[in-house]
Amino acid sequence: MHLRKILLFSFLLSVTSFLSFASEELEMANKAYKAKDYATAFDLYQKAANKGNAEAQYWTGIFNYYGLGGEQSHSIAFRWFEKSAKQGHASAQGYLATLYKKGQGVEQSYINAFHWNKASAKQGDSYSQESLAHQYYYGLGIEQSYSKVIHWLEKAANNGSSTAQLKLGNIYRGINGVEKNLSKSLYWYEKSAKLGNAEAQSSLGYLYDIGEGVEKNHIKAIDWYKKSAEQGGIKAQMNLGSLYHEGKGIKQDYSQAFYWYKKAAEQGSDQAQYNVATMYYRGRGIDKDYSKAMELYKKSIKQGFAESQWALANMYYRGKGTKKNLKLAYIWYYVGSAMGKPNEEFAQEIAEFHFSAEDKLLYQIDAQMKLEEVKRNMK
Repeated sequence: MHLRKILLFSFLLSVTSFLSFASEELEMANKAYKAKDYATAFDLYQKAANKGNAEAQYWTGIFNYYGLGGEQSHSIAFRWFEKSAKQGHASAQGYLATLYKKGQGVEQSYINAFHWNKASAKQGDSYSQESLAHQYYYGLGIEQSYSKVIHWLEKAANNGSSTAQLKLGNIYRGINGVEKNLSKSLYWYEKSAKLGNAEAQSSLGYLYDIGEGVEKNHIKAIDWYKKSAEQGGIKAQMNLGSLYHEGKGIKQDYSQAFYWYKKAAEQGSDQAQYNVATMYYRGRGIDKDYSKAMELYKKSIKQGFAESQWALANMYYRGKGTKKNLKLAYIWYYVGSAMGKPNEEFAQEIAEFHFSAEDKLLYQIDAQMKLEEVKRNMK
């Protein structure tokens, strides 16, 4: 009996010592990680992970998942996340769910993704709570349930997730299976916006701009649009440019309108590219420049924006920024009409008064080919 006690004590002492070494290695690994010495950190995390430390196993999974300190490997990351997750590590459970959901390093399984998302979500992990809501929304591995979507989004939102708050704001503006509630929508948008979420700031600005669920207030709209626009929010940049352009709630200022439209155009907005091109064409807020106008109309056209197709046709027809070219004017009027600006008389008028019957047929074929090219480029 005495010998058994001694052996048990010796075993417990060795386990405690083993875990103590793992803890020390984890601490050293964390220091190396903060110093951006990823190779050293990876080695230390792995040593501690091999000793069964759940936190180290999680970080070893992270290093393999992102390829820090070595080659990226989703399959190895999966093994370490699984070890850590089975010990109850919430973040590891969340990553394991992501791997199952995306089929990275393991066969895709929405059912397994749901299992691990739920395990993590129940521990209060806001990312997993949002991911679980996403699965309920689309019915991935579980029966679709909008009430469960709201339940888990509210959990994440109350944990301070600005994206969950944004999603609740969107949901309460009215989607499938959820009754529209603009006061709740406003509440969650405001929560998210105050945390700095650019999309929520833009949405909140829009509600004040049009007076949806709240009294119309262009001053507040501008304030929220600016916060979003300064973070690169394209919709906010466009809407702010529009308010300056039209002088709504603020003194009309074409130079400011141009500034914000240009910001959105630089991020690829076809509407913004059209707006900036038109300001160059008319010389509003910037010196008149037909060549820049044409360049931006062409960029917008690549995305299939019909207004730009018509504007380009007009430049060819009038010879602005280029030599007058009735054939190209006809082609772009034709394309613009087919793409959403239904007014074909300009193209027909050019064809009737300026082209022979033979040319009319040939140019119509060219116009149809250009239309098909534009549609292909949009895909």
